[in-house]
Amino acid sequence: MKHRIRRIGVLKAALIGGIAYALMALLLVPFFVFVVFAGAFLDAGMGPGPVGAEWMMGPAFMLLAPLIYGVLGFIGTGIAAAVYNLIAMMVGGLEVELEPLAPAAAAPAAPASPAL
Repeated sequence: MKHRIRRIGVLKAALIGGIAYALMALLLVPFFVFVVFAGAFLDAGMGPGPVGAEWMMGPAFMLLAPLIYGVLGFIGTGIAAAVYNLIAMMVGGLEVELEPLAPAAAAPAAPASPAL
């Protein structure tokens, strides 16, 4: 059975996108911070430079990255949903074919134990 996605709720799509991007940032930020700290240790013997900047940027990045990714994900997903709605008005939207699930078969009843 075919269905058509004619419109996407822009605010709901943006909210889901923003949360998804913020969660991805929470998962990826520790790896980025590790690379920054590793680079600071490798660069320690290379001469004068912005000593200590890596130590301040790590925590700031860890706090701000999920927020920034979430806001940008919210905005980007909202724009994408709005653009989809405009295009769907012109061409009719995406067609999706769905298959109904068969109802679960009832489990056989346990035999009653004989009365004594």
